[in-house]
Amino acid sequence: MTADLPTVLFVHGAWHGPGCWDAVRGILAARNITSHATVNSSAGSDPRLLTDMYADSENVVRTLADLSSRNVVLVGHSYGGCIITDAGADAANVKRLVYLAAYAPGAGQSLMTFSAKEVQQAQELFFDMNQEEGYCTVKPEFVIPKFYADVEPTLAQAAAAGVKLQAVAAFGQPVRAAAHTTKPATYIVATNDQCLAVEKQRRWAGAAGIADLVEIPTGHSPFYSHPELLADVLEKIVKDVAARD
Repeated sequence: MTADLPTVLFVHGAWHGPGCWDAVRGILAARNITSHATVNSSAGSDPRLLTDMYADSENVVRTLADLSSRNVVLVGHSYGGCIITDAGADAANVKRLVYLAAYAPGAGQSLMTFSAKEVQQAQELFFDMNQEEGYCTVKPEFVIPKFYADVEPTLAQAAAAGVKLQAVAAFGQPVRAAAHTTKPATYIVATNDQCLAVEKQRRWAGAAGIADLVEIPTGHSPFYSHPELLADVLEKIVKDVAARD
């Protein structure tokens, strides 16, 4: 049965790493659903090694090529929505896109142009920018309230300790193609999100023409706060894709 189910490919958001998906991946594995998680090199601990959105996208493209014999459900969280939008367009094995509390820009739009007002507000409120070295950080006092408001406190502290530097360049690069215009897509709305407001998520899904909305009562990081619930949603999507293939 496992061979008949699509593989899930996870793409994390800004300031994070692929380890954020570990709990959900473990639950899916117990349900015989295979998964992989890519590394966004635009996030990291050394500003000299940070790249940009195109490098993140190219890494996803390479991983999709490695998985060319498998159907894939491509999942992007937050900024990761920009990456899957760019990377998923030309991959024949991507059968469904999943936007998890994510940006869903159109072709030619960057995160900044797609959501200019929100980015400006975030810069004024909870970003610290290092223009000289080209990266931004989240002010420590905002990490848990914005990202992990509904996460168990000990886990939230551990997650906050792992938050990384993020290359500013990644937010300014326009996506070169919009995968959600040519492939089926689902938008998972986090209705208690303190980082990306629920009305914005719904609006972005609508603007992208994504009619399949699933709403879950979580904050911005359900992979930490409600991994079982997120795994339930993804399992249903995976099985639906398998049934349609």
